[in-house]
Amino acid sequence: MSMALTLTMAAGLLSGCGGNSVSETDKTTITIWHDKEDAVAEVLQKKLEELEPDVHVVLEKKSDLTESLKMVGSDPKAAPDMYFFAHDKIGVYAEMDILAPITDIIPEEELDVYMDNTLEAATYKGEIYQLPVYYETLLFMYNRLYMKDDEVPQTTEELYQYMQDNTAGGHYGFVEQHSTPYYAAGWINGFNGTILSADGTPGLDSKETIAALEYHKKFVDLMPGETEYATVNTLFKEGMAHSTIAGPWLVPTVRESGMDVGVAAMPVIDETGNPISPYMGVQGIHVLKNAQKIRRMR
Repeated sequence: MSMALTLTMAAGLLSGCGGNSVSETDKTTITIWHDKEDAVAEVLQKKLEELEPDVHVVLEKKSDLTESLKMVGSDPKAAPDMYFFAHDKIGVYAEMDILAPITDIIPEEELDVYMDNTLEAATYKGEIYQLPVYYETLLFMYNRLYMKDDEVPQTTEELYQYMQDNTAGGHYGFVEQHSTPYYAAGWINGFNGTILSADGTPGLDSKETIAALEYHKKFVDLMPGETEYATVNTLFKEGMAHSTIAGPWLVPTVRESGMDVGVAAMPVIDETGNPISPYMGVQGIHVLKNAQKIRRMR
């Protein structure tokens, strides 16, 4: 759906939380925690206040957003009214009983305009807890200074050959956070394996998952031993790695560093014919159950 329509729906949340104040002095203030780039927050705040002028929106950036919500999410004096974040913490916060279903404010039939997979991601135990704003996935990125557009690997075997030819002396043809489940999942999914099935059954011992991890190991052997988030991103940003798999949030950072960064489709896994298939993340707005404005509305 269009961003304009999404923001209109988000403004509906603000309207529902804010009551019917119309004077400038009586404006209701809605606090939204987020972890986004400043430019994203500025656009969101401006558009929301244009669409819902009777509500003053305060977007507060929190570097420790998820842990802060665990600490104060049930305290209406300390918690925000809403937060803007990925869907993957919904289950945790729903079990903590700190989230209000979005359908408490927006009728469920009005959500039919959303893509089914975004609503599925926002749903936990039959309740929809997020208003999706956009969705994202990991990207294959490369530094055009080293990897030309016509050199971008189309298959994983081409990627492996490139790594063999370009990994030496502290420089790497390709790096990724290979031991982080979120990143390893792309390889596992490409082999039709699973970490956890929809019904909660672990899939780590399935033949497909085992095959994926065994195949992936030869790529890991050509990467540095330390591949956590900061290390991988630094290697790529500083030109010590020619390519990587990372989220779209990395693009502004590497562009600011002066890199001519390219983005390409994921390489196809030769053994299965499937591309590396990472998870999708849905970013959206969530409402805190005990927010003071929500309690007044109810």
